[in-house]
Amino acid sequence: MVRNRATLRHAFHVREDEAEYLQDARAAEEEVNFWDYSPELTRPFRALKLWMSLQVFGADAFAAALDRTFYLAEYAEKELKARSNWEITSSGQMAVVTFRYVPQGHKDGSAESARRIDTLNRSIAARMQEQGFALVLTTELRGQTVLRLCTINPRTTEEDIAKTVEALDGHGRNELGYRLVSE
Repeated sequence: MVRNRATLRHAFHVREDEAEYLQDARAAEEEVNFWDYSPELTRPFRALKLWMSLQVFGADAFAAALDRTFYLAEYAEKELKARSNWEITSSGQMAVVTFRYVPQGHKDGSAESARRIDTLNRSIAARMQEQGFALVLTTELRGQTVLRLCTINPRTTEEDIAKTVEALDGHGRNELGYRLVSE
């Protein structure tokens, strides 16, 4: 990032007398040529990875993998609904489900209650990160701290999801017990 584009162009500019093969490609001074703005003379072939994957695995395999990841988010939602104290804040779609731990009897609608529940959910996410089994992060949704599970890896199994929900539930109960004793 530079303030003056001319400085960047001067640093990477390819001199015509050193690169005769660029003579035909040289354009007007005001036209942007990316070879003048980076150490790469040409842009990388980023699409190659996708093209090769499609050639090797085929579009059907990609579609099946996407369907699987979408299913896993729905499966996670089902696992969470089967346990008490979990509230789904956005249903499992597009491989993402958001939810939060809301202990029964601890949600009275007050600002203090909301703050405690938000803190509890941030603590659950922190415990999951410390444990290192699954990455469950927080986000804010409609002014509430919620947990977010993204099931984008098609090699994830139903057992992985069930164990993740079990770990979340355990951390929720442990954090709740700790918070009740310490407050």
